[in-house]
Amino acid sequence: MALLPGCDPAASSGETDTDAGSTTEPMGTTSGPGTTSSSGTTFEQTLACQTWLECLDANTQAQLSGQYGPGGSCWTQSASIVEMCDADCVQGYNAECVGGSHSGGEGDSTGEAPIDECALDELAPGAESWVEAGDTEAVIPTEIGILLDRVCSCHLAEPEAFVEDAPLYYGNARFYTYDQMHAWFEGAPMYVEVGIRALEELNMPPVYYCGEAEHGSLHTDEFEILQAWIEAEAPDGATWLQERPDDLPTLE
Repeated sequence: MALLPGCDPAASSGETDTDAGSTTEPMGTTSGPGTTSSSGTTFEQTLACQTWLECLDANTQAQLSGQYGPGGSCWTQSASIVEMCDADCVQGYNAECVGGSHSGGEGDSTGEAPIDECALDELAPGAESWVEAGDTEAVIPTEIGILLDRVCSCHLAEPEAFVEDAPLYYGNARFYTYDQMHAWFEGAPMYVEVGIRALEELNMPPVYYCGEAEHGSLHTDEFEILQAWIEAEAPDGATWLQERPDDLPTLE
């Protein structure tokens, strides 16, 4: 949930997108020359990493460029590594560059902290959610759709709709429809990856962006509902309506 964190994705990696027949690069906005990984997949430096490095002083840039710079080691491995590197850059930018803390870069002269909300109405006020949810077949259950709108909005709107002070992060993974949730992603259905990131690793939604709660950035009700749904293999709205455990909390 979402990484998460990067803006306008441009397909270049050859990773299979959750929309059938299309391809997409990993999370984040690409910038600069592409680098071919050992698997033959081409990844590019993300915009978040470019922006972070540009804000740093020359010595720090030199220290980090081998990993995060164009052609760096971040872009020569796998989509999941690219995603983690992009999240590192977002975190570094928000911690070190917002407010112009480094003399080598321009930074944000206001000194204000970035927003720490993941809800769609906070990140992109007025934007229409892409989530297809309801209590019928072949759609995401209603409460899961509400949860996604609440904590995964980086994945649910165009970056042009984001508020001005949103961090440089854009969730490039697509999981706002039932079919996308069940599409293959790195050897398993997408909902499995969502569970790993949100419920096991607790790094999506990113705490440094969305704020800290009882389970990473997820509150207990959100965590338990998402966990039960994913453990049930992410059923559609009609099935979840019949099989939802009676002892689950409701979203507050």
